[in-house]
Amino acid sequence: SEKSDLGPYGAFLSELVDKLELGHRVIFTGLLPHEDLVMAYSASLASLTPSIWIEPFGYVTIEAMACATPPIVTENCGSAELVNDEVGRVVPRMDPSAIAEAVKEIIPQRTEMGIRARQRVCESITPRNIVDELLSLFHKVISV
Repeated sequence: SEKSDLGPYGAFLSELVDKLELGHRVIFTGLLPHEDLVMAYSASLASLTPSIWIEPFGYVTIEAMACATPPIVTENCGSAELVNDEVGRVVPRMDPSAIAEAVKEIIPQRTEMGIRARQRVCESITPRNIVDELLSLFHKVISV
């Protein structure tokens, strides 16, 4: 991906990677077509979502889990509710040491965790479950 395709923050990160001489470890892909995205998730050892701010339930975690890739998410991510120690790791926000430790823990069991992650997301994220959760939320709001 060209630096100009990454936007201002992406360009900043690209320059930082160059400065730290990490180009052999970091690939900036830009937007990927769906098929390439599936291949990238599937080839990854883990998916990392290190959000600083409170983040609603994003697609990255469930996409990775659907591709049998164990997720590492910070506790302030909405998708943290899907992740347990059987499928990935939930770590404190702004804690690089906890992220590094989670990566070390996942790598030896990446395949087994990935299989369980896929199973969990396929069982949890269904139209019926989503409708049931929305109805439950509506009932709570109405009864207040």
